[in-house]
Amino acid sequence: MLAVYGPSVFTVGLKDWPRHRNAVSRPFSETIMTFVWDESLRQTQSLAKIGLAATSLKGFMMKMDTEEAAALGCGEPRCGEPGSGGLIPHLVRALDQKTAQRTGSGGDVKKDSEGGLSVDEILGNIFVIHFAGHDTTAITLAFTMMVLAAHPEIQEWLHEEITTVTQRQPVEDWDYALSSRMKRCGAVFFETLMAQAPITGVPKITSKKVQALRVGDRVLVLPLGTEFYPMVLGVQTDPNY
Repeated sequence: MLAVYGPSVFTVGLKDWPRHRNAVSRPFSETIMTFVWDESLRQTQSLAKIGLAATSLKGFMMKMDTEEAAALGCGEPRCGEPGSGGLIPHLVRALDQKTAQRTGSGGDVKKDSEGGLSVDEILGNIFVIHFAGHDTTAITLAFTMMVLAAHPEIQEWLHEEITTVTQRQPVEDWDYALSSRMKRCGAVFFETLMAQAPITGVPKITSKKVQALRVGDRVLVLPLGTEFYPMVLGVQTDPNY
């Protein structure tokens, strides 16, 4: 189902998986979190503006459409600014590396276990990252908003923390370093993820050898090739665990 546009880190076998992981994992490091923080603030402010635009919806939407068209035209979140260093640039650089290897060898190399990704592999990974990332993030945010709407006292609790941490500075001046001090905000997200997990199970397989697990006073032997689907939501909501 996930191999719509090509192989990806979620669909390839064990032999090709390290090559895909190397290209895909780089943007998901702490070095890019400042950009993620700044872009999240910008997007949230845009949503707030939309909420306040009921009386002048037509003019606001025309302005937003113009800004969106300009952003798409220059290929950046904000025209004229340097690239984000996100997933797609890393994948394109991986393709450049692969192309350089093919050119240097003079052959038509289809894949290299230690090289970059092909065009189909780049498209495949872009699709699954967008599919999985947007879906899980959207579900988490949606359920968090529902929880806050049902519990106004939690809204006040969060507002108190945010006001204290930011010292009422303008939103555009909030630094990523502030996020580590927002313990209550993190607690609300974790609680939401526990009760309304966007991913209900994590598929596993004994792919290399027979596995032996000790459960209490028993030893469970799992044959090679056995597939499992642990139910995350059940474990997270069962009082026994």
